[in-house]
Amino acid sequence: MVVINVVGLDKVEKTTDFLSDAKNYDKLLSDVVFETWIKAREYAPEDTGKMENSIQIRKVGDSWQLFIDGRVVPYAVYNEFGTYKVPAGDEKNPIPYVSTSGKSCYRPFLRPAAYYVLQNLNNIVEKFIIEAKH
Repeated sequence: MVVINVVGLDKVEKTTDFLSDAKNYDKLLSDVVFETWIKAREYAPEDTGKMENSIQIRKVGDSWQLFIDGRVVPYAVYNEFGTYKVPAGDEKNPIPYVSTSGKSCYRPFLRPAAYYVLQNLNNIVEKFIIEAKH
């Protein structure tokens, strides 16, 4: 006979119940988007500050969106994805790169911010649950 004891399942069930509440779930989503916003602003190129200041958050229906106001910085897409002449560098690394010609490459900032938050999602959720229960 094999006996398997699962320890901590009650905590998982309580957490699942806690997050099934629409208000708690919405607050968690807004926290995740806010963390991404903070990192995106940190990684954004800082020439004039326009790029950093154009990163915004809005709620649309049940979703939260992080976006760049393209009217303020229409060149943001080139920093994020590069062009056929100037590559964007490694999307997982927000550090600016220098091309083989010695010129600076464009610098992605939204995708590295999203990667950072995804890598730290467990910590963000855990922090949220601890703070929400107190």
